[in-house]
Amino acid sequence: MRKDPDPVKFNNFAKEYLQRSKANKKRSTYERDLYIMRTLDREFGSKTLQEMTTWEIEKFKSARREKLKVASVNRELAVLKHIFSRAVEWGKLKETPARKMKKLKGAIMRVRFLMPDEVQTLLSNCEGIVKEITTGAIHTGMRRGEILHLRRESVDLERGIVTLLDTKNHERRDIPINKTVNAILATRTEGKQGNEYVFKPRIGKRVWASTPQ
Repeated sequence: MRKDPDPVKFNNFAKEYLQRSKANKKRSTYERDLYIMRTLDREFGSKTLQEMTTWEIEKFKSARREKLKVASVNRELAVLKHIFSRAVEWGKLKETPARKMKKLKGAIMRVRFLMPDEVQTLLSNCEGIVKEITTGAIHTGMRRGEILHLRRESVDLERGIVTLLDTKNHERRDIPINKTVNAILATRTEGKQGNEYVFKPRIGKRVWASTPQ
């Protein structure tokens, strides 16, 4: 019969966790984890890993939500959950109490747009079909999957529109295209027959790899 791990204080294991994970993290990430660990240590430091329960973690989550933004609380929860996962992996704990813990909902994702000089740098490092796909994404905002699944029948060069059909919601979306994208699509569809993919390489049915063609 397998023996249960000996009790380990949370603060002692947290120090071991930080020391062993430092080499695999960027300095900024490590310093952020170190800052979060101070909060976790104040809350759980005197307890053993074996004493900590899912209920205590949920109470901690609720209390922190009253003081911090959702994204900040979720970062703390992510570190805490990773600590428990490592404790199980390293044989210090039989089962993690954070297994069923869920992050808070409502975190706002920050949207970042490329600056003009960043666009030029990006495109200068692309060539062939990859550059065409990247240019299309930049000028239209289309997602990677939408571009790779784009078919000839969805392109209306005369009206300057690409029509997308959301297969999940069955909603139609018309995306205007400028002269730059129009020229790329004209080259890709000129003289082509059938409803084939617009960005089709010389070999294969679809572009999935980033190999220039």
